[in-house]
Amino acid sequence: MEELLICYLLVMFAHYLGDFPLQGEFLGVMKGKYDYLLFVHCVIWTGCVCVALSYLGLFAWWKLGFLLSGHWFVDRWKARHPYKELRGLTHLLWIDQFIHAVQCAVVVGW
Repeated sequence: MEELLICYLLVMFAHYLGDFPLQGEFLGVMKGKYDYLLFVHCVIWTGCVCVALSYLGLFAWWKLGFLLSGHWFVDRWKARHPYKELRGLTHLLWIDQFIHAVQCAVVVGW
């Protein structure tokens, strides 16, 4: 159980690395306007998580597809949500991060 938790924490570190600092301000602002830039962000994020999975010996090709498509749909939903201007981005960000944390748990095998 402890080894599984360590694997999950390493994958979550890769998630946060790819979802925040490696995204940058440009992608953070523009990914909601252009699908190609959203795709670029999703590829960067998926790459970070897959490198961590590979390091842990947990990589499988289905995980790449699961991560990339899941991240795409969640981030596209968040970026184009009709109420984000009214309520702010905070509640959408919590939902987004929860879904990505579940994705990470699934690929680790939790």
